[in-house]
Amino acid sequence: MFRLWRLRRVSAMFARLEKDKNFNYFWVRCAKLIFVTLFAVHSAGCFYYYLAANFPQPGRTWIGYDNEGFKHESLSTRYVKSMKYDQLGCPWHQ
Repeated sequence: MFRLWRLRRVSAMFARLEKDKNFNYFWVRCAKLIFVTLFAVHSAGCFYYYLAANFPQPGRTWIGYDNEGFKHESLSTRYVKSMKYDQLGCPWHQ
């Protein structure tokens, strides 16, 4: 929870950069947009993974639908799958 407090400092940093005449305002705003988008996707992906990993019946979740032993996969594979699910939705409804 304390790590979320750093977001205030990041926001203040972007506010300072937007006012600084040495940095192009357009590129600072683009960087801020990319940062906010990546943070939102990361947060949503972690939330979806947390819900699926702690569900009592893992076979009935989006990640356990094809692979009930998903907890034995590497963390990076599970992270990428949760990001994909966050962006694309349910894989079995397509």
